[in-house]
Amino acid sequence: MFEIDFGPVISVGLELLIGALLGVATWAVTRLGKRFGIEIDEGTRDYVRQAIDGGVIYAFRKVVPNVGPNNQPIVTTQVRNKLLAEAVSYVLTQVPDGLRRLNMTRENVEKLVTRALPTPADSDAPASGENVTTLH
Repeated sequence: MFEIDFGPVISVGLELLIGALLGVATWAVTRLGKRFGIEIDEGTRDYVRQAIDGGVIYAFRKVVPNVGPNNQPIVTTQVRNKLLAEAVSYVLTQVPDGLRRLNMTRENVEKLVTRALPTPADSDAPASGENVTTLH
């Protein structure tokens, strides 16, 4: 009677199965990492956006301390420059890790803060309805 040794076949089959499972696991981890990485980056962006908003409010309270909803300041170029400096400083100190993660420089932060500030009343820019701002 014949005896067939399936040991080598099983051994090779197990190696192939383990290789395939490792390949699928690597693919799944890579895919999930990309998915969660995107979510983390979006969370970081939101965090930085909130810091920019907070920086603008902080700057208004520091540069124009007695401003309230019924007492709206007219923002001149000089006041806006002070607001910009204060807000940028605030953002840089509040979220340095988030800025590093997004590879943002001081210049990038200045551009974003500038967009968040009202247009100066004494500028040559066309009227956009943003010459006056309120704090909520």
